Amino acid sequence: MDDNIYLIWLSQIGSLGLKKQDLLLEYFESAKDIFFAKKNQLTDVRGLSTQNINSILNKQKTEELENIEKILFDKNVKYISKFDDDYPKNLKSIIDPPLGIYVLGNLPDDNFPKISVIGSRKCTEYGKTIAFKFAKDFAKSNVTVVSGFARGIDIQAHLGAVEADGHTIAVLGCGVDVCYPPENKCFVEYILKKGCFISEYFPGTKPHFANFPIRNRIISGMSSATVIIEAEERSGTHITCDQALEQGREVFAVPGNLTSKLSRGTNALISQGANIAISSERILEHLQLANRIEHENRRVTLAGEEKLVYDCIGLEPVDMQEIIFYSKCQLSAINFIVTELELKGYIKRLPGQRYIRSF
Repeated sequence: MDDNIYLIWLSQIGSLGLKKQDLLLEYFESAKDIFFAKKNQLTDVRGLSTQNINSILNKQKTEELENIEKILFDKNVKYISKFDDDYPKNLKSIIDPPLGIYVLGNLPDDNFPKISVIGSRKCTEYGKTIAFKFAKDFAKSNVTVVSGFARGIDIQAHLGAVEADGHTIAVLGCGVDVCYPPENKCFVEYILKKGCFISEYFPGTKPHFANFPIRNRIISGMSSATVIIEAEERSGTHITCDQALEQGREVFAVPGNLTSKLSRGTNALISQGANIAISSERILEHLQLANRIEHENRRVTLAGEEKLVYDCIGLEPVDMQEIIFYSKCQLSAINFIVTELELKGYIKRLPGQRYIRSF
């Protein structure tokens, strides 16, 4: 039987945390030896409580191992322990790496650099656009984009990487076979094309609010840098930021509207010394990855009323009345122009007849 099955068995013992798992693995030669250990041997391990010992003894059943094997096979899930060569090197270097990770899909080549892109679930259109654009540019530069598959910024980051035919890793706070949030189910197959879902939680584990702050250390830990798009002053994104700093990773924050509560967190981080993320190119240059960029910037060559209308539309949504006011053009002309700009891919139409640049 594969040695990793015993490691998974060990990680499933509820009363044991990462520290006691490591304690046991240091005392015994392998997880297999722990599985076959007698009570007197376990009693000799300093730091184990009576509850810990009883929990281990109660789980020493062959059917436990067989059930693990069956679930992994049926779900097509791979397990990579921190003792395996293909365990992500960056993740292994943090203070509290998971004993192992479950992988659904193909884990991208660990030799490619990774950047985490995270932010608020309740983001603005500006935030969505920036997340998609940055992730797309990173992926074009052969950088793997890591995020948490959450609503808002996270899913836009994954989709930006996929749009560029690049690699992305979605880190979950539940089992890799559980889609959370459920409305993201339609994106699962897109991510699996050239990426994967990973988790330290066994397949079938339901999402729980306590799991997400814990999983955030994996998001930051896998990457050489974390980019924060939008965040309130107190949020899960700030937890990831703190963990990234503790892990010695670079942190970048995108500046935002001073009147938006979703920019208070990022603006505060910048004031506290975080790197200012004013463009994806600057981030890649800072990380010495600029030479990997495959420039695909489209030149916007417009003139006349078309340029006047385009110049009125930025990264914050504007409505028709604002375009009329700033461009001084007639409504009939503007209706035609915004349709042309949309067809050319320069702008996007949003609900409520609002418009935003597409980059």
